[in-house]
Amino acid sequence: MKHGQDARATTTGKGFARTSYGYVFGSMSGGMPDFHITDFTTGSPTAMIWHPNEWSTTAVRQGRTYLDGVHIDGTALPPKRGWQLLAVAMADKLSQAANFFNDRGIMSSGKRAGGDNLCEVAVFTNRLSETERMLVQSYLMQKWLGTKAQIPPIVHASASGTVIADAAENNTLALRLNGDGTIQKQGAGLAILEATPASSSIFRSAVVQSGTLDARLPVSLSLTAGDRVATSNTAISVTQDAGAGQLAKDGPGTVTLSSVPDGVTQINVNGGTVVLATPAVSVSVTAVITGSVPNATFEAEQLTSDNRRIADGETYHGWTAHVPPPYPGADNAVFIFNRQRAAEASKWPCDYDAPEGLQVLALKQDASVSTSLSLPVAGLYDVSFYTSARSFRTGRHEIDLCLVEGATTNAVTTVQTVNQAYARQSFRLPWLEAGTHTLLFHRNVAAVDTLGTIDDIKVTLVSTVNPNTVKIPNGDFELTDYPRDPTTFTTSNVARGWTFTAVTNGEISAGITMPASSVYAYTPSTPYGVVMLCLASNGCARSASFALPAGTYALQGAVCKWPCRIGNKYLQATQSIKATVARATGDSIELGTLETSRSILTTRRWPTAFTVTDNETITLTLAGTGTSGVGLIDNLELIPQTSSIIQNGGFESAAGWSFFADKVSQPKAAAWYNELSSSNHYGTAIYDGVRRLLLVQTGAAFQDIQIPAPGLYRLVFHAAQRCPLTYGNVYGHNPVRAWLARDGATNVIGWTRVDDNAIVRREFLFNVAVAGTYRFGLQGMSDNSPQYPGTDQNALIDGVSIEPASDLAPADIPLPKNLSINVAEGAYLQLSFASTQKVERVKLGGHFAVGVISQETYPDAIIGPGALYTTPKGSLMMLR
Repeated sequence: MKHGQDARATTTGKGFARTSYGYVFGSMSGGMPDFHITDFTTGSPTAMIWHPNEWSTTAVRQGRTYLDGVHIDGTALPPKRGWQLLAVAMADKLSQAANFFNDRGIMSSGKRAGGDNLCEVAVFTNRLSETERMLVQSYLMQKWLGTKAQIPPIVHASASGTVIADAAENNTLALRLNGDGTIQKQGAGLAILEATPASSSIFRSAVVQSGTLDARLPVSLSLTAGDRVATSNTAISVTQDAGAGQLAKDGPGTVTLSSVPDGVTQINVNGGTVVLATPAVSVSVTAVITGSVPNATFEAEQLTSDNRRIADGETYHGWTAHVPPPYPGADNAVFIFNRQRAAEASKWPCDYDAPEGLQVLALKQDASVSTSLSLPVAGLYDVSFYTSARSFRTGRHEIDLCLVEGATTNAVTTVQTVNQAYARQSFRLPWLEAGTHTLLFHRNVAAVDTLGTIDDIKVTLVSTVNPNTVKIPNGDFELTDYPRDPTTFTTSNVARGWTFTAVTNGEISAGITMPASSVYAYTPSTPYGVVMLCLASNGCARSASFALPAGTYALQGAVCKWPCRIGNKYLQATQSIKATVARATGDSIELGTLETSRSILTTRRWPTAFTVTDNETITLTLAGTGTSGVGLIDNLELIPQTSSIIQNGGFESAAGWSFFADKVSQPKAAAWYNELSSSNHYGTAIYDGVRRLLLVQTGAAFQDIQIPAPGLYRLVFHAAQRCPLTYGNVYGHNPVRAWLARDGATNVIGWTRVDDNAIVRREFLFNVAVAGTYRFGLQGMSDNSPQYPGTDQNALIDGVSIEPASDLAPADIPLPKNLSINVAEGAYLQLSFASTQKVERVKLGGHFAVGVISQETYPDAIIGPGALYTTPKGSLMMLR
């Protein structure tokens, strides 16, 4: 724990200090200053945590830095003011420290000592799992920060999964959901579902068993007959007192239902809005689907001795050995190893017991092994397995994980096994069709006497959706020629399919690098694979020619800074990387430049897209443009481009939108871009980026859009009121309507109250009969009328999009034919489905409605494209 006033504290595990500066960990004279802080002379509180241009920060920058539990780039952010938790999790490079509060005896204005008033430093010499890291983080934050807000965790669940949010009384649990599973709220406390870009997809249902669920995005409630749902803005609670066969909705907020519970014959909307919505189709894996390899745990036959060799060409329980002739001085071998059966002198293949069962697979020197991979469905799969290595002769063994299709062998990634306790490694396979494939563990160097072991191979389906990307041949640079030297940046390391302008002024300026590079070459960790492209100074890399199907593409890749020493020259500046596409016809297209300003690999796109005709051949060139800049590039791919219906929906640029405000009738009316800053009076509610739309009174923002085809579309936007609400809570609360206009006719898509301080996601379905150009608008509704009072009401809008509603189930929400719906005066029913459904009875504002009941026929109570129908009931007269 540390306090950030003039703070320069650093730690390899978890650490806390108060009013501290300088080094927490340092080296002895002549040692490597792995924990090199930025400002080591003045202790400025605005200086970054790690030195942004210092190659000696290799270990900490290759790892992950967390500030109060949030993963950050330590070279781009300073410590916070006040109490905070700083944590570093190391990657491949291990950090070294020789003492506390001293860096090699260098005083430098006294700031390389530092470290006064530390509360706690926790150092782990073993590598923590991610679960263990989060447990330690949670423990320290609870111990020293108490109730300080923590970053909400991102929670994933597929359609078959359930996330239980258990918040005790007087406690709050905030979550960011992904997937389309179910969330179950338990406990008397509050669970918050945040609306952020991190919530890329929305859960299909929510069950509120107790306490309160603050749903800031639309999630369908799963209810039972007799439930009463009370809402206060986005806060939802459920009780069982609505009466037999009934559902009741109280309060001003919104509730979504995608099904009506069995036994319900009456829905009473006493306040706010009830949305009756077509359920979404699951887009995730609904159950755990796995591929299979034979004898995945190598336990099919229990050995009576310590090993069983598999001869060259022999297939043993589904595994086929590929063993070249022995190299002088050492043999090549594939064998099953049982450490429990081995005498002490025979335990040399591995220092650790098998992680699963008793037996592992061992690959020695130049040997390789293959097996069959059976997949039940087409999709993207992750393959994972435990690895370790023999301790002597470098303590490492490297192999390529390959897929063999006929005569073609494609390397997916490189696997490095290390002499340590067995650790599970995971690798993403490319899109594969259902059926049988060949998986090859291929030795990638020759005549190096090392040995690696693997165990417990698992193949798990990640997605059945084929990713909308086009791979650039060897765009991850993992296909390399051997032998290679992973410890240096040299022209002898070759990436297949790429040509480097390798030497500039006698120094290498383009090539590949790996995490095992020397201490003078910082290389970050990567989620998949180990090889990256480096461009120093004006270095250049050119791909081999490849063909593309017709379309428009954007180039995307992961980029970062690379402070290093090449030859006798230190390179530290940010690199600008220019991308150019050359056609076979000879002309070229410049895609713009990207700056490698961050120190962790960050996925970004070059600014200009390009268009090709069918099967046109292109060549990609990447070139550095700085004289002393240096940067890394990885995982290059092409993203097919489709035109967004809404332009500049995040309001980050001053383009795409026009504005109107009737200042004659509403002097305060306004509509304009509003930039997030600490000094404005509108609060910090924002969906993404740094700008949002401000609507005051009846101010409107509009743009002309192209609807590509008739059909059902979904409008999404995110809204919050002005906050802080100064002067007696009167400057927020501006309802917003969305409309679509063409040929002199304006139709309201939907409207919403805006009473929340936090960003809330709003969704509306609407039907378009004819493709073409329409004018779309967002407009405030406060006109100082009795219905919408006020003279200076404000709403903030962000993250606006319109997309085809392609994820809906083929059948609309099923409504019982004997269902009666009562909508009180001032309440609303939103029909988010496309059809007309028959019900028994509908009462709006105390009066029965008959015939077709829709937004067109009853706009004061009905929203959305759907309709209800009730048969007109006749009058019974008795004559005597």
